[in-house]
Amino acid sequence: MGEVTGVDENRQNASAEAESKETPRAFTFFGCYEHSLDGKGRLIIPTAYRKPLGETFTISITPEGDGIALYPEPIFDEMLADLYQLNRLNDSVRRYLAYLGKMSYRGVEADVQGRILIPAKLRQRILGDAKELEISGGMDHVRIYDANKGIEEDDFFDLHRSEILAEVSELKAGLMARKGDS
Repeated sequence: MGEVTGVDENRQNASAEAESKETPRAFTFFGCYEHSLDGKGRLIIPTAYRKPLGETFTISITPEGDGIALYPEPIFDEMLADLYQLNRLNDSVRRYLAYLGKMSYRGVEADVQGRILIPAKLRQRILGDAKELEISGGMDHVRIYDANKGIEEDDFFDLHRSEILAEVSELKAGLMARKGDS
């Protein structure tokens, strides 16, 4: 292969910059696992999720607030930065940020067996008495739900599959049209 000319190098740099702007987060959490909480409130993190989470991570609520999430520190920081761009004088934003702060625990580390202690406040508020949990990939975070909620989510998708896929197709078409305009 020949050397890269200045023009070609500029094109490659512009292409790399465009790609990094289009995909700001690392989508690395996929799959679904079932695990039980032990008597102390600890949960084994599936091996596939341990390295992408990093040595330390944040345990918090899911974006919808109805489950527990494990976020790599850079993803949680990015989420906070996005939230801080909202109007913090807005009552709903202020309340959400306060709740997120209350339900978030930074610097969490798994033990040598890959277990984490789910803080009592999160266990009580989000999981209730559930011992059987579904741990699944949420693209840029790990989702933890009562296993029964996971079944409900699957059933909902099955029931509304055609509507969901139609809406996603419509949104993708709009995205492709916008990309074509630029």
